[in-house]
Amino acid sequence: YGTDGQTMLLKDGSVLPADLVIAATGFAQDYSIFTDPATLDALDLQMDGLYLYNYILPPRLPNLAFIGNVSAISNISTYGLQAEWLARHWTGALKHENGNELSEEAMQEEIETRKNWARSWMPDSSSRGMLVLLHHTHYHDKLLKEMGETYLRKGNPLSEFLMPYEPADYDGIMADTR
Repeated sequence: YGTDGQTMLLKDGSVLPADLVIAATGFAQDYSIFTDPATLDALDLQMDGLYLYNYILPPRLPNLAFIGNVSAISNISTYGLQAEWLARHWTGALKHENGNELSEEAMQEEIETRKNWARSWMPDSSSRGMLVLLHHTHYHDKLLKEMGETYLRKGNPLSEFLMPYEPADYDGIMADTR
């Protein structure tokens, strides 16, 4: 990943212009694609994993995002919501608190709060920074609220409290409304 955020530096030293780079690294978390010391420093990889804003954005690298790097119970729904959230973030269509832009400081504050929470009760592991697991419904709700979508998706209050969320409950979130 080039320092300009618009290129990839290849192993042979050549530079490749890129609007978007997708690194499908498989199941294991592997950040070896990042060889630039400044990028690695900005990622702030911890012994217990990578901590990102909304499990998506590294605050100090505005042209980089991670989708599908979070470990959740409902992976496909989570990754779809993450992708939609990111698309809306990059197009300025999110509803942040107080109507303000999302600042690096606000992102870092959310990360520190979540890091302290995770470290207070989760067992130590090399991926603790990206574990949502049983908290995925709350995470989905947060993403939906920031997208300006209703987080109560069932249409029936009784179902809302007694039925699990399924991928079909998120129908219409990623519909093209243009």
